Amino acid sequence: MIGPKNIALVVPTIRQESLSRFIAEWQPTGLFDKVDLIVMEDNPTRSFDLGDLLNYGYNVHHLCWDDIDGSGLDWSWIIPRRSDTVRSFAYWWAWRNSYEYIMTLDDDCYPSKDYPDLVGGHLAMLSKRTRWLSTLNNVRPRGVPYKNLGQRDVYVNHGIWQGILDYDAPQQLVNPVPEVYSHDNRLVPSGQYFPMCGMNVMWRREATVLMYHLLMGRWKPTLVMDGSEDKNGLCPLPFDRFGDIWCGILMKKVADHLGWAVSTGTPYIHHDRASNPFTNLRKEANGIEVNEWFWEKVDAISLPDQRDRVAGGRPGNGRDEHAAAYCYGVIGKHVKNFGGEHFDYWQRLGDAMVRWSDLFKVS
Repeated sequence: MIGPKNIALVVPTIRQESLSRFIAEWQPTGLFDKVDLIVMEDNPTRSFDLGDLLNYGYNVHHLCWDDIDGSGLDWSWIIPRRSDTVRSFAYWWAWRNSYEYIMTLDDDCYPSKDYPDLVGGHLAMLSKRTRWLSTLNNVRPRGVPYKNLGQRDVYVNHGIWQGILDYDAPQQLVNPVPEVYSHDNRLVPSGQYFPMCGMNVMWRREATVLMYHLLMGRWKPTLVMDGSEDKNGLCPLPFDRFGDIWCGILMKKVADHLGWAVSTGTPYIHHDRASNPFTNLRKEANGIEVNEWFWEKVDAISLPDQRDRVAGGRPGNGRDEHAAAYCYGVIGKHVKNFGGEHFDYWQRLGDAMVRWSDLFKVS
């Protein structure tokens, strides 16, 4: 039985009203009885309280920039601000506090009437072990082996959304939401990539090092030489709104190398709030072009053999975390050499990835 202390739910937010509705929508489903809630507020200090949740006896942790900057960490610069990618700090915090499973939801994601048990749905997908893909749903056709030999454990499950689709800005402007679209459960085949949306995901703790959402939006450098910082000491980064997408590419690269399976499909959530397409277009302008080749450069990276580092059997051995962290650091060193127009950014991002990976190297 997975108990409340073993599952952390990370919700990044910037507005109290958004979080208040999130809580009101999810509370009747019993979600907060099954998880410890980690609110990652993207503000310098805590600007609202969570008294109602505490009064109900739920386990709640409220983090903000003060927790990133005020804890004596020499790596706080790798956590961006004014972007949903600030959630990476809460991922590390949950890992550091020994949660077995970590999941994340955006604050505008609400229960789906078709899938009210969100936690149970994710855990069901993460409990699967398979290297075979059935050609039919809920049926075992002829030819599927009965013995579960050499199967892969699912380490990351990517839940899909109903309601407002996860479009980029050009798609928002030219394509209406289709009346019908499917959400079949499937394993993402080894060697293939997929657009990972960060609004509804759960993973095993061993995969946390692969869930870094990179440097997006704005960051807080230790030294600023050109006067570009704002009143909070933040400087702009050339990319935004691609943190989860590029994170998914990096995650899948390492997962395939280590023999970890990744699934996508259920459980669903209802995505309610459409973002402004013109604001998104401005934020995505640089990233749309880079997104066409980013995955190819990552795919071409050769990773070292990790068979001596990866534990046999089921997940849970620290060697798995060490192997994932080692591979992620190797990719970070390659990212530093991506070069091109945004040479400085790739240098900085590569350093951030290596520093992030060092946090997860266990003995």
